Amino acid sequence: MSHLPRLHPLAALLLLAVLTACSGLGSEPRIVSTLVPPTPTVAERGFPLAAPDVALGAALFARNCTDCHGITGAGDGALVQSGEVQDARNFRIAETARGQRPSDWYATITNGNLERLMPPWRNALSEDERWAVALYTYTLHYTPDSLARGRELYATHCVECHGLGGAGDGERAVEYDGALPSLVNLETISILSDDALYAIVTEGQGSEMMSFVEEMSDDERRDVVAYTRTLALANAESVGTTPISAAQPAETPEVSAETSGTVRGQVVNGTAGAPVPPDLPITLFFYDADLRESTRTTTADASGTFVFENVPMSAAFQYAAIATHNERSFFNPPVAGSADGTLNLNITIYELTEDPAALSITGMVAQVTAIGDSLEVTQLFTLRNNSDRAFSTAQVTADGRPISLTIPLPPGAVVVGFPEGGARFAASADGTAIQDTAPVLPGAEHIVAVVYLIPYDGSAIIEQPVNYAVSGPVRILVRPEGVTLTGDRLPATGAETVGQSQWNGYGGVLTLAAGDVLRYELSGAAQDAGSRDNSVVTSNNLLPLIVIVIIGEILLVAGLYLWWRRRRSTRATASASTAHPAAADPLLMDGLVRQIAELDGQHERGEIAEDAYQRQRAILKARLTELMEK
Repeated sequence: MSHLPRLHPLAALLLLAVLTACSGLGSEPRIVSTLVPPTPTVAERGFPLAAPDVALGAALFARNCTDCHGITGAGDGALVQSGEVQDARNFRIAETARGQRPSDWYATITNGNLERLMPPWRNALSEDERWAVALYTYTLHYTPDSLARGRELYATHCVECHGLGGAGDGERAVEYDGALPSLVNLETISILSDDALYAIVTEGQGSEMMSFVEEMSDDERRDVVAYTRTLALANAESVGTTPISAAQPAETPEVSAETSGTVRGQVVNGTAGAPVPPDLPITLFFYDADLRESTRTTTADASGTFVFENVPMSAAFQYAAIATHNERSFFNPPVAGSADGTLNLNITIYELTEDPAALSITGMVAQVTAIGDSLEVTQLFTLRNNSDRAFSTAQVTADGRPISLTIPLPPGAVVVGFPEGGARFAASADGTAIQDTAPVLPGAEHIVAVVYLIPYDGSAIIEQPVNYAVSGPVRILVRPEGVTLTGDRLPATGAETVGQSQWNGYGGVLTLAAGDVLRYELSGAAQDAGSRDNSVVTSNNLLPLIVIVIIGEILLVAGLYLWWRRRRSTRATASASTAHPAAADPLLMDGLVRQIAELDGQHERGEIAEDAYQRQRAILKARLTELMEK
């Protein structure tokens, strides 16, 4: 989801500068900010505590979001029509929402979407308000006809088991001894996408849920999914409606200032011989401490110079200028207003290249833990763009973002999460690679990090293709002590202490061509999933210019979950003829694992205070443990 509330792009730019201090869309090879962001208010749980109020969401949408997304949510707001915003999602199109989860939309509203210049709204809206907006926009593509058909189909096919309100208390529910899940459980429904619900209706689920592929058409199954979603919402009659209060776009708040000033800047093209395009549009964003924003637009002259006159100027305000070139955004690091009323905001733009020869992987490091029947891998790559063009491709992710890098994973890998800037990354459609959406700027250190799992039965051959040439140190750290690595190019380097953990080190300085495969074999007894310690694992400076900070329990939780799922499957098979046990939703488990990993990443990046982090993690972990014990 993008551009959901009224656009505060500078807030997103500031957050990008503070959190990443590296490559992305900036005009400098490295963005450095001395500003310290406020400690975010992290949700107590990763799901709403009360049924999201769709009517409230509609009112908040009308107040905050129509400038970009339009009065009806069709992505045609005033800022889009004026060209200030290039792409605001059309919530009236089903494909915008179906593959995503409401919890993803809530996270985007809360944390912002840096690639699309959407600001975080965690401090402007309460948790309940953010959930309300998330579900209002998520369901905007539902139509009255679809909901009416879905209601009729639900009454015909679903009520006898799931009950009139979806609580799993229909007349036949007793036959399943409590195994029917509640369709209005807010914890579960927040992490189920429409596509996931559709798959359940289409394929069935275990012995409790039959397939309805013969009873309903594709469209009818979609209708049932839409109606089922509304059962968990308050004021569901507002689903899909345009609120009366949205008849006129909300006015942009006036930004008070102590003085009026002038903002000047110079656009230069960092690609040799390439000019600054004539009449290049420049947008100035500035906002106060309450995220009230204003914009000014102009064009650069033939020499690349731009000027904004009579700009409200205050040392309490933040300012950034953005140039859009080749459908990519380039901007200066956000700066505070000046006391003398003048600011200089220079921007460097680049031409684009898709030539992979421009890139080299200058370092790779992986921390591999064998636990239970999984290898838990945290892997980090550093890349460098050796050209004078920004590297980005014409390919796009499933949600329409331009892809810069594609990093293949070893066969069988399952992505758990992204320790660095998760919103920046996506998994490929077939799950075999990760995709980075941030362009690789010339001369900039570009970092990609991912956490994934690989099946392990006492030995495993790891074969990881490399899409870009490798020229630099490659390190593999392995534990527990009994697990060893064999590989011609990765000799043993001895035992190493990283944080509070002991690792077996392997590696060397490698030169690999694009298309080569990094191959090695792991063997030895894995650590028992139930005996893993809870020590924090913090890496040292493993490679020049590379610092990895991870929490070992990110991987522990994922490993325990896979062990639990296999154990539960075995138990279910053994007791198929007995009464049905209470079912814990696997999708819910996956969501909790992901939330814990994301929370650990926030803590390591200093985005959350220690007491809040411990409280949140304890809640999520306790819930996961509770589900495992069912």
